[in-house]
Amino acid sequence: GTPTVTANGTIAVGAADANNDSTSVILNRTWGALTVGAAGKVTIAAATTHATRNVLVVSSLTNGGKIDLANNDFVVHNGNTGGVSTAGSIANQIKLGFNAPSGYWNGTSGIVSTSAAADTTHLTTLGYRTGGITFDGVSTTATDVLVKYTYYGDANLDGSVNGADYQQIDAGFGAHGTNNMTGWAYGDFNYDGVVDGSDFSLIDNTFNQINASGASPLAIVAGSADLVASPADVPEPTTLALLGIGAMGLLGRRRRRNA
Repeated sequence: GTPTVTANGTIAVGAADANNDSTSVILNRTWGALTVGAAGKVTIAAATTHATRNVLVVSSLTNGGKIDLANNDFVVHNGNTGGVSTAGSIANQIKLGFNAPSGYWNGTSGIVSTSAAADTTHLTTLGYRTGGITFDGVSTTATDVLVKYTYYGDANLDGSVNGADYQQIDAGFGAHGTNNMTGWAYGDFNYDGVVDGSDFSLIDNTFNQINASGASPLAIVAGSADLVASPADVPEPTTLALLGIGAMGLLGRRRRRNA
């Protein structure tokens, strides 16, 4: 269908159907054009495991309200060619939901993740990239935009943080926002519009915690209970800028990690 959520209206999508959790498959929720009016809300219930997550697929998006993906994924066809209105782009929609630079998934509109907000390890978030790959079993093109519940630092959205992601953030930092090397794919993991020490702090923390726990790629669940970090180990988002100042002096002699 082509859902329309009017002002103060809501659509709630369940976490699973009879065939989802029992067979460990991703549940595809394919809609037509999705329109969410001001103060409207679409909520995708949190999946019990990452293997049984939902992927919401829409042909176009107009969002003046809020879309809560929880720990699920999102495909917006033609989202990279003007298919998203109101805030102008998927990146802006996520930035609104994240409430960057000072917030933490407490925005009043845009695309949010209550699962990331509830994650006391602060290791999970929403990342995005353009399409052209098979994503959650959905064939996509270069004009599509993909949103994934994943780890901070997962620049290529493959569910892990490793040397390939460090190559991306190094390139983004070196480009200083030129040559279209901007956004999540090039290391802007806190949606503040720049790639700096705060973003390196995020990817370093995730890399270190995942490797310390021995968690496998795509092991994410709501709350990241399988990881070993504690709130005391992980900086709050509002302190990352301060940590970034100290990290800047180290950037010139960084070594790329390999997983």
